[in-house]
Amino acid sequence: MRIRKNAREGGRLPVFLLFSMLFLTVFSVLSPDDDVATALYKEGIKKYILEDYESAVRDFESAYRIKPDDPKIRGMYINTLIKQGNIEYQQENLKAAREYYKKALSLSGEDPDLRDKLAVIQRNIDEEETLREQESRIVVRDKVPEEGVSEKPDAREPEIVRRAEEVELPFDLDGYIRQQDESNKRLLAEVQEQQRLERERLLQSIEENQRIINENMEAQQQERKSFMHNIEANSRILSSSFEEQRRERETLMGNVRENQQFLRESIERQGEEREYFLKNMVDIIQSQSDDRKMFNRSLMILVIGGIVIAIIIVLGFIMLLRRRISQVGSVYHEPQPSIGFSSGPMLEYDDTKYLTNEHYTDMVRVRRLKELEQEIRKGDSSWETVQGYISELNHEVKSEILSIVENKIKSGDTAGIDNAMEILLPFITDGDKDIGVKSKRLVRRIAGGAGGGQTGFETGEDEDPSDPLGTASLLNMAAMADTKTGRIDHSKRVAEVASLIAETMGDDTLDPSVVRRVGLAHDIGYLEIADTIMKTEGELTERQFAIIKTHPERGLKLLQHVELPKIFYEGIRYHHERLDGSGYPEGLTDREIPKIAKVLAVADFFDAVTSARPHRPALTVESAFQMMEKLAGKIFDKKLFEALVSIYKQEIDQGE
Repeated sequence: MRIRKNAREGGRLPVFLLFSMLFLTVFSVLSPDDDVATALYKEGIKKYILEDYESAVRDFESAYRIKPDDPKIRGMYINTLIKQGNIEYQQENLKAAREYYKKALSLSGEDPDLRDKLAVIQRNIDEEETLREQESRIVVRDKVPEEGVSEKPDAREPEIVRRAEEVELPFDLDGYIRQQDESNKRLLAEVQEQQRLERERLLQSIEENQRIINENMEAQQQERKSFMHNIEANSRILSSSFEEQRRERETLMGNVRENQQFLRESIERQGEEREYFLKNMVDIIQSQSDDRKMFNRSLMILVIGGIVIAIIIVLGFIMLLRRRISQVGSVYHEPQPSIGFSSGPMLEYDDTKYLTNEHYTDMVRVRRLKELEQEIRKGDSSWETVQGYISELNHEVKSEILSIVENKIKSGDTAGIDNAMEILLPFITDGDKDIGVKSKRLVRRIAGGAGGGQTGFETGEDEDPSDPLGTASLLNMAAMADTKTGRIDHSKRVAEVASLIAETMGDDTLDPSVVRRVGLAHDIGYLEIADTIMKTEGELTERQFAIIKTHPERGLKLLQHVELPKIFYEGIRYHHERLDGSGYPEGLTDREIPKIAKVLAVADFFDAVTSARPHRPALTVESAFQMMEKLAGKIFDKKLFEALVSIYKQEIDQGE
């Protein structure tokens, strides 16, 4: 039975070793070093938990050889060495304990506890070896024969041998050997069969692993194809982005070229205007010089003629006196009044006041002052005329112009507050504080004499007629702007509708009277746009329309010297913004647009579609509401539109 057991164990051991070697080989090929070290570490942990420290030491040692820098593996390896060393020490296997402690000490460095324990074990081993040497000496001394005593062989040995030879075996030895041989053959066949089955299972495992590897490689191939597809898609997106950037760059360069062309044309026009101006100045100076010479000549002729006429008159008087004396025969006469030229008023011409070589710009001011004076005296002066000249005039010339206007007001030579406002408005909004004060004083004087004018709008009793933001000033500016755009009374209608919407909404931040004034001022920026653009027939070019869209900023620039309230600023600047961001000048959206701008947008749109234009007739109120209902909530506020509809229905109910 013992032989059969040994044979079975001897057959199983090679199979186990072969399987283990193949498994480790495949595992090492399929897995990287980190996975092998991790597997060994986990196996060592299991054995450590089962207190099989000796096997755990081998697993941790293998893992440590693969990953010597892993502190986790190194710590468990040292701990397991100490555990196994303690077991060997308790079993009095001092040499084995010493080896385990030495390895732990070499791995942990100079650990004082391990060093002390290793020294104790070394002393115990030395003491044990000393005791063994002493015992061996005692045994040898006991076996040495005493002197004179010879050893004799045991006489009983031959007898024992003979008796052993005479004893017969109780069974057939050859048969037993044959049986054992057959048993070993059967056991070998079983072992070979087991090896074959193990080999087949191993091959199946290898095939399964190969299949998994193939599946992983196919999945990686699919991922690689997907990755390449994503790269191609990103490349197409980048190409389209580059193409779009190129088109934008070309568009930008085209705009830059157009702006450069426009600047060149502007510079050329300015050069032509400068040459024309200089030519006119030369002509003016030359004509003034000729006038001066002609005046001197005329004065000399008048003086000489006067002298000659005086001499002739004196001679005639003498001759007449002599004739009377000779006829009457007596000398009698009464004193006669002397006949001569009385010094009447003459044109005073002081050409040194402005025309000097040191003050070239004063000559320009003199010429413009004369033109302004002629227009003011004729009653042809307008806001545009004064606005065009005011930037070239200094404080002194502005004061002289205001003096002329004041003299005309005193003499009653004024058409009314409208004409006066057209002349004085640029001075009211001018940055010169003193000029502004004088202009406001003249406006108040005219307003007091004219009774405020007929405007169709109610003004407050305490309202200053010279205030640039007052109703009177804003009505004049609005009338001039509407005249320029060809939309008569457009600003007045927008102001009235906007104030009604504000009153209906009941918002504390929207005072109807203030909203009305902001409505009057919302389009005054058109006054700053050239007549050549405003009077263009047909469709505007993109550049002309871009200039038209600057009228909100131009309106604010016109009032830059006035302390402008926030509601005026927001209404003038943002009344063309739309909820969907399609408006201008900033493209604001719903929550970014101020309330006053939303109110003006609804009122402006309503008046635009219900007013006739050269290219289309006016819509009825019902048609306008149908159009606005589709746009409500998209380009302008829906609640404000509903307020406008309610106002119209209320007016219908009241019969207005």
